[in-house]
Amino acid sequence: MARRNKSTEFLKECIADALLKLMEEKTLSQITVLEITNTAGVGRATFFRHFSSKEDVLTFKLLLLWERWAQEHELIDISKFSLYTTKELFSFNLSIKPLLQKLYTENLQNCVYDAFSNIMAPQFGSDVVQCYANRFYTYGCFAMVDEWIKRGFLETPEQMADIIIHEIVGKNVTLTEKEEQA
Repeated sequence: MARRNKSTEFLKECIADALLKLMEEKTLSQITVLEITNTAGVGRATFFRHFSSKEDVLTFKLLLLWERWAQEHELIDISKFSLYTTKELFSFNLSIKPLLQKLYTENLQNCVYDAFSNIMAPQFGSDVVQCYANRFYTYGCFAMVDEWIKRGFLETPEQMADIIIHEIVGKNVTLTEKEEQA
């Protein structure tokens, strides 16, 4: 079963990489699924077995990039909101700046939001209050990232986290020692 999962993930990433390669020369709307599958070396059935749209492929790639980045940076809990995670999310987004600029040029912010939503707040949970709080922070943080991207990444990730911590959450809020080490 583990081998099958690895091959599935490999095929999905091949599809995503093929799409990104094609997007270097064409807009998303000009790219066909057949072009993607031919470039990836997979069949159309493989594409539709794993994705419902080209946008889903892009969201998958963003999630994969986040998981790898988080692992490389030894983030402990990447799916729970904290002020520390927010700073790390800005750092991650800066690390994929060219991809984000391409997506925004093509008005594909929805792919970024879908990935962001999956990263920041799982869709369901047993604690209703925590689910609502996670969703609140997800929308707010995405709005900040969205504006930051649109403004050309002018501030550093640290400055963006500082804006959230001191100007939006509260002037007297500081990261706890636990959050700083997370």
